[in-house]
Amino acid sequence: MLHIIQFGDIQLALHPCSPSIAMQIANHSLLVIYNTLSDAVSASAQVQASQVQAFYAHGGRLIPVLYSKHICQHCNIDLDTLEKQIAEKSKQRHFEAECVRRYEQQTQMMQDVMKAKELELEKRKHIVESDLNYYRCRYQRKEQRREFDLNDPNRNKKSQPIRVADDDINLGISSAQIFLGEDLGFKERKQRQREQQRAWLDQQVMERKRAEESRVKADKILQESLHSRDKRLEDMANSERRVRHEIVDSIRRYNGEMAKRKTEERARKKRETTEDDMAEIYNMLTSDMLTENRDVAQSKTNPNKKIAFMFRGMTPEELAQFRKQQHQQMLEGKRRRTEEQMMDKQWEQYALNIDRELMLKHLEMERKKQDELQRLIEFNGNLAKEQKTQREYNNKVMNINRVSKEFYEQFNKTTLVEKLLMHSATKKIKLEYNGIMISIKASKEMKRGNVDTHLHAQETPNYHYQQQRHINS
Repeated sequence: MLHIIQFGDIQLALHPCSPSIAMQIANHSLLVIYNTLSDAVSASAQVQASQVQAFYAHGGRLIPVLYSKHICQHCNIDLDTLEKQIAEKSKQRHFEAECVRRYEQQTQMMQDVMKAKELELEKRKHIVESDLNYYRCRYQRKEQRREFDLNDPNRNKKSQPIRVADDDINLGISSAQIFLGEDLGFKERKQRQREQQRAWLDQQVMERKRAEESRVKADKILQESLHSRDKRLEDMANSERRVRHEIVDSIRRYNGEMAKRKTEERARKKRETTEDDMAEIYNMLTSDMLTENRDVAQSKTNPNKKIAFMFRGMTPEELAQFRKQQHQQMLEGKRRRTEEQMMDKQWEQYALNIDRELMLKHLEMERKKQDELQRLIEFNGNLAKEQKTQREYNNKVMNINRVSKEFYEQFNKTTLVEKLLMHSATKKIKLEYNGIMISIKASKEMKRGNVDTHLHAQETPNYHYQQQRHINS
């Protein structure tokens, strides 16, 4: 990467190099710049230009240094661009340093991870080898081989005797190992019997000891219970005696109070009885019954009423008034009876008059009924005569003309009668035409063309066309 510095029309390009070479290039550049600017600038400018340091090397990289402002102005150097380049270089250096630091950090981290992975692999390998060795020591030992019993050096030591006991299942009938009278387990049986007896004795001793302890404990508990019972009985007797004395004292006090109260009550009753007797004697002497007071017989609720059990008779004035009222009542009763008799006679006369009027009305109605019946008979006779005359007139005058077949043939072939007869097998039709009622009875043959017609004419008071059909059942 080239670093170009321009001083007016002069451009200086520097390549990255070692520090010694960079110093030589810088000195040579200063000399060239000084000789070039000696004719164009003043002495002060030359002194300031001599102070310019182009670049100096640091760590194999060229770092630009600020120039004098006066030299830059005379040499047409863009100071802002240089400062910007310096800032960019500084930023680039920081960025490269940060990248290097991160790269080193990432490298260190990867190395740590690889080391941890190697340790983990070593640990797993060690665990696998340990498990393999344990499996071999546990399940692949020499004595666990199938053919180890053939190569076992202690085979004779481990072999069982030919006869173990009397009930050995490996011995058959022809083994010649079991004989009558032998008792191979005698010692063991005796030993077990002695141990069993010793255990029984120990158990009996323990049971006796526990029974003795239980008896002593029960006796102690019994003594304590007896002592507590005696003490409780004594306390109860003392409390009962004390309560009895208290009850006797309270009864004695109560009896004394009751005797005193009864004496006082008896004296009070005697005094009250004496007072009541004296009051009763006084009341009897001054009562209205003995004094025969007539005013007490008057009722408080009704001034005209007397109290019966206290009434002592009427006074002469009351008796005279009573006689006078009694005489007036007799006269009033006599007058009322006379009026009632007169009223009864009037009612009887009124009833007779009503019966007479009803009888007259009934006779008059019967007479009117007979007259109406007679007029009705006469009217019916007249009607019968008129009907008889009309019937004779109809038979002699009105019904003499018969309707023949030629009457219908003068019209079209299809007559009104035939049209009506086409709808039923047997029908009865009445036609009223010009005051003549024609009754037609047709049969099935008439419907097929064989007409057998019976006509009956009757005079009617109407002069309009009327058709009636009656379907025979």
